[in-house]
Amino acid sequence: MPADSQKDPRSSEWFNEDLREVPSDIRNLLEGYSGIAPNQIVPHVLKLRFKAFDICPYPCIGQFKFLILTLSGHPLYAEVVTSMKQGHTFLDFGCCFGQDLRQLVADGAPSENTYGVDIEGPLINIGYELFVDREKLKTTFIVGDAYDAQANWEAVNGKIDIINASAFFHLFPWPKQVEACCLLVKFGRPQPGTVIIGRQMGSLTPGEFPSLIEGTTGFRHDPETLAKLWNEAGDLTGTVWKTHATLDMVGIMGKGDLKKDAKSKPAWAEPNMRRMLFTITRQ
Repeated sequence: MPADSQKDPRSSEWFNEDLREVPSDIRNLLEGYSGIAPNQIVPHVLKLRFKAFDICPYPCIGQFKFLILTLSGHPLYAEVVTSMKQGHTFLDFGCCFGQDLRQLVADGAPSENTYGVDIEGPLINIGYELFVDREKLKTTFIVGDAYDAQANWEAVNGKIDIINASAFFHLFPWPKQVEACCLLVKFGRPQPGTVIIGRQMGSLTPGEFPSLIEGTTGFRHDPETLAKLWNEAGDLTGTVWKTHATLDMVGIMGKGDLKKDAKSKPAWAEPNMRRMLFTITRQ
């Protein structure tokens, strides 16, 4: 849990009290897929966000980041939708409320071929409330910890064609990232063409940076270090992977913001951080 257990989570730096509007794509999803009346969307989201944050006080919830549908912004998204319509399987690793999964289903993917994994079971359950689809969504959700040796992954081992792993790897140091890579290799079909896509925090100066929990670090990559990471995972699993990654400023605070707000900026912020989009394909 990234918050001090003795501290009111709502007093943390990553909790925003108010929400005046939601992004147009999530609004369209909540109206068209979930059938929520337009004037009820903001209060509906607020109510469930408060409920979720009191249980799981993560920045993505406190700052409404879950309202940004990131999967649909990935360069391969159109191909993912096409592949899903052809019967391929999809796993959202670290799915939170399952918001990206719902967009994928709304765009035509058969939900019975989709899977979601998250360490927090309450978020998966609240996702059903958020999207009002407990009776119709056929996604298989799994509550599991990537670093728990006793976790049961039988439902996905060797069965997944496309894996989305967004906002996950950058939370952990290099050795833990290698461990997670090896786990995803096990999830994927053991054949060329299995693909892992996502976004995460990267850096022009790759290395270990402060992570959410005080005293921990997460490795931020540039394209070269990401390739080294997957080479290492490939050596450990007897597989070969081709990586492609880009760095940009989407969603990143500018240098001016970081300098003028130096006293209040979060510990993990630094001028060289960038958004990374990546595609990793089994050869």
